[in-house]
Amino acid sequence: MALVKRRMSQKKMLVLIGVLLVVVLVGFYYLFGSKTGGIVGTSTDPVMQRMQTDLSEVQKVRNSLLPSLETLFDDVRFRELKQYGAVPVEPGKIGRDNPFQPL
Repeated sequence: MALVKRRMSQKKMLVLIGVLLVVVLVGFYYLFGSKTGGIVGTSTDPVMQRMQTDLSEVQKVRNSLLPSLETLFDDVRFRELKQYGAVPVEPGKIGRDNPFQPL
């Protein structure tokens, strides 16, 4: 079956343009013009405001509990840590050469 180019009638083209225009206008109204709707996550959204305040509280607690790297390395407990064993670790023989060979 051959593909045949068909021209869309002028009436169908106008209907399609009209439908697309209505969809675009409704989208713009919902995103930018509606008082109750809008983009989720805007500053007027009470859920997002609550999440932002909770996030700032979590960051404050995290910053107060976790020391910075400078204070961590200067801490007496870190300086008292001892290293055991040789560095670098020498790899030994691990496993068999042929794991599928019968014992």
